[in-house]
Amino acid sequence: MKTITYRLVFSVLAALMLATSCSEPFVVSLLNDKGFKANSTKTIEIVSTDTVLVSYKVEKAFRKKYGTSQKFIDEYSHLFQNYLRMQQVFTVPTIGSVDSTGTRPDYTITLDHFSITDRKDYNPVLYNNPANNVGYIAPVFRKYFTVSVVVSITDNQTKRLVKQFYSIGEESPTLIDRQETIRNCLIKSVQRAVIHIKTGQIMF
Repeated sequence: MKTITYRLVFSVLAALMLATSCSEPFVVSLLNDKGFKANSTKTIEIVSTDTVLVSYKVEKAFRKKYGTSQKFIDEYSHLFQNYLRMQQVFTVPTIGSVDSTGTRPDYTITLDHFSITDRKDYNPVLYNNPANNVGYIAPVFRKYFTVSVVVSITDNQTKRLVKQFYSIGEESPTLIDRQETIRNCLIKSVQRAVIHIKTGQIMF
């Protein structure tokens, strides 16, 4: 179980955050079988990889909060399971095992490419100088932490990948509790992933 520190942010994240509207796309679809529909009568299992990529500016807060990649992944997986159950997307999801009958579930959901990064967003803001009533533009920078995960759904009967997408959670860190900011991003990523599976929604 290891944490890989890196400076490169996934290009897909950079493309996503160009949006300026109140509602932004935080889910990026990579593969979508139009025949796949979330069904509350279907069973699933959840499996995950054991590596989290962490940017160097986030690493200190990450280590204080989780210590190891596995603790982060375990929390993500269990919250994912609980939110699926809450939204009634599938029947009694299990994590990394067969169901109680000893047969394979209908679908396997794989969580991988875990990534925790930081970025700065630049927005030009128009100000007005009351002394001479002349407007000027000044840059405003805002920092964000992001948690992104690739979610893949495989049909265990046909052995086909039927759905795959990035789910991204993002929040501006506070000086007081950067560790909790990471967890809030994790929660948002989970919620958006499950809502996307259930409804197809990508804008949040």
